[in-house]
Amino acid sequence: MRILVATTNVPLEILMKRALSRFHYEWERVENGLDAFQRAITRKFDLVILEFDLPRMNALEILRRFGSLEHFSAPPVIVLTLTEDERLQVEAGHFHKTEIVSRPMASRKFVSIIQQILHQNVHVACLGGGTGLFTLLLGLKSLSGINLTSIVSMSD
Repeated sequence: MRILVATTNVPLEILMKRALSRFHYEWERVENGLDAFQRAITRKFDLVILEFDLPRMNALEILRRFGSLEHFSAPPVIVLTLTEDERLQVEAGHFHKTEIVSRPMASRKFVSIIQQILHQNVHVACLGGGTGLFTLLLGLKSLSGINLTSIVSMSD
């Protein structure tokens, strides 16, 4: 798993380095928003972690630019902030796969949030029957990130 970290905060960088290295995540660090944006759109990352108030471009501007790109599928984003700014929560909520996290936080909680985002499974529940539905569910079962607990054919 590859993670891009954009921060100017040295203690935060040390915390992330320890937490991410412990779980063998591959990660890169940049110090400003413009570099974070350019790196995120030119390289493949599974997660982007942005300090909110980055120099040259803040996290919301990065999210807006991600959203304006037609052929770019943005990875999940964690925005780290010192305050629980309601405006930030509302505005960032418009962007797909964005989590706002207030600092400071314990290292374990931070790693837990990262693991939840990186290892999300989709749970599918379906009521009904028929051969077509059964075939669809069998197809879904083969996709990564899809968790089907059981498939029962009840065709006529």
